Amino acid sequence: MGNYMQSFSCAASRGARSQNHLRVLSLLLCSVSFGALLTTMSAFAEDAAPSEVAADADQPHFGVTGDWGGLRTYLHDKGIDLGTTEILDFLGNPTGGTSQDGIIEGRLEMDVDVDFEKLVGLHGLTGHANAYQIHGRGLSASDLNNNITTSTGIEADRTTRLFDLWLQQNFLDDNLSIRVGQIAADDEFITSQYSALFMNSVYGWPSSLATNLPGGGPAYALAAPGARVRVGSSAGLSFQTAVFDGDPSGGPGDGTAQFRNPNGTKFPLNHGAFIMSEVDMVNKGDDVDLSGTYKIGGWYHTEKVDDARYGTDGLSLADPGSNGIAQRHDGNYGFYGVIDQMLWHTADSKDHGVAGFTRFLWNPSDRNTVAWQVDAGINVIGMIPNREDDIVGVAFTYLPISNRASGLDRDTNDLNGSTNPVRNYESQIELTYQAPITPWLTVQPDFQYIIHPGGNVADPTDPASTRTVGDAAIIGVRLIAKF
Repeated sequence: MGNYMQSFSCAASRGARSQNHLRVLSLLLCSVSFGALLTTMSAFAEDAAPSEVAADADQPHFGVTGDWGGLRTYLHDKGIDLGTTEILDFLGNPTGGTSQDGIIEGRLEMDVDVDFEKLVGLHGLTGHANAYQIHGRGLSASDLNNNITTSTGIEADRTTRLFDLWLQQNFLDDNLSIRVGQIAADDEFITSQYSALFMNSVYGWPSSLATNLPGGGPAYALAAPGARVRVGSSAGLSFQTAVFDGDPSGGPGDGTAQFRNPNGTKFPLNHGAFIMSEVDMVNKGDDVDLSGTYKIGGWYHTEKVDDARYGTDGLSLADPGSNGIAQRHDGNYGFYGVIDQMLWHTADSKDHGVAGFTRFLWNPSDRNTVAWQVDAGINVIGMIPNREDDIVGVAFTYLPISNRASGLDRDTNDLNGSTNPVRNYESQIELTYQAPITPWLTVQPDFQYIIHPGGNVADPTDPASTRTVGDAAIIGVRLIAKF
């Protein structure tokens, strides 16, 4: 026992040292970037007065605050780009959910990109850091109880949180890149160009992963320490693989995953590995009439995971006679495919017309709450006269509950004589219209309808637990402002 405790203590000490090393590394990276920024700004003050640098507040890559008297252009030329974007959602559910209400929720994103070749002559080395200030109240958490999807992709606990913090080195004319640091899988993996239009979270990082993985997986609102390697070719074929810590929340504990890592600075390293690999093929070029992107991939989580229905004694976990200890499976895994396809374009532009996307994910039913997921949608791009940047889109998703999870609900009713709802699926349809009003302001009216919020779960406001959460209609608008 003494040897075991000594080994455990050593392992915990090594984990603590590793986390401390990561904190030191992150602080060093931030310090270097901040120092480089201050040095460059100082050089700007000495080398050029604001009037000596061309300023244009209407440039699209600058926000409403413009070029800061030429400082932004000067910093860009030196390899430093600063950005600030506020996303503000006004949403309400006149019907359905657990209650009817309206909310305002916002996310202020602050980011810095550094090109170290421009800055200090290090060829192919870039860096990125961004942080969020999340404010307001989420509609899903407070009024809908749809814990499989959320009505808006920015919904998260109110806090100020570090997200990405990484360095990337490119080789072989940018055909090989290695990224290391605190990174997010949803920055590069399983993404869809056309589904990014929609506001519901399910069209970003898939809900089948967010629901089934510890801490929701390395994606908004929690990135995780990791490394990614990407190999590409001029033929449009590329392969990427990444390994992340298995739980971005920092492991089990009280409260939600975001509560356990409120500021994104835990940098966990001892919760197994989450591995993703993906092959991408881009069909695009002057000789291609209808462009498209096609992806296939898979993921694996190395930690053991509980069975969704049965205990180690072979009895249902709902059985009063069960020992209550779930069977354990060696790891978790899944596969996916994504298609983005231009379906028709106008005579004067290959980027304007009708485009579609579809995405399918599968994972084993015995150890997951959501069995699989399918998304599909259509975007109409630049088809409104004199509004070439406007996009109208409609999308649909379907998320069935796994047989094991719904079987547990049936066992609970059969063995305990109850009549509680049995989970079956959650589905959502969305209609949205995105309209850039100025180079720095975008307005996006949105309508959603969520069927079986939470997967057909009991309404927590019903003392008898026999009434399900009602299907919810959501109306609202999103404002995106770049500063």
